[in-house]
Amino acid sequence: MTALGLDTSVIVRFLAGEPEQAAERARERISEALQAGHELVVSDLAVVESYYVLHKIYGIPRKAALKALLEFFRQPGFRGETGGVAAQALAEAAASARPGLADRMLLLGYRRECRQVLTLDQAFGKQDGAEFLG
Repeated sequence: MTALGLDTSVIVRFLAGEPEQAAERARERISEALQAGHELVVSDLAVVESYYVLHKIYGIPRKAALKALLEFFRQPGFRGETGGVAAQALAEAAASARPGLADRMLLLGYRRECRQVLTLDQAFGKQDGAEFLG
């Protein structure tokens, strides 16, 4: 089975449906890849970029953007990058407003290698494994 990585532009067009021609091409190519038995890999960076674009540029409400990404990510044939934290961070961010997706991804990633994460962000500093410096 061949793994194919998905760029932010493909994920965003697939989910936002705009521009229509690009969205259709993204849907077609993803469908072709899955039918051919390819595994579609979504990187942590592509997830956080996609969230930003959907929420800030397209104006999709925070929870709706998180839910759409989580559902996209959980489709059969899709997986996160090896060692990635996106799926867990999306689920946690969808369940609680603070800290946001990017901070959750940072914290989850750092937990693998560090005892604590130092931060000046008060909401982030309340998380297990973080130390608020304020």
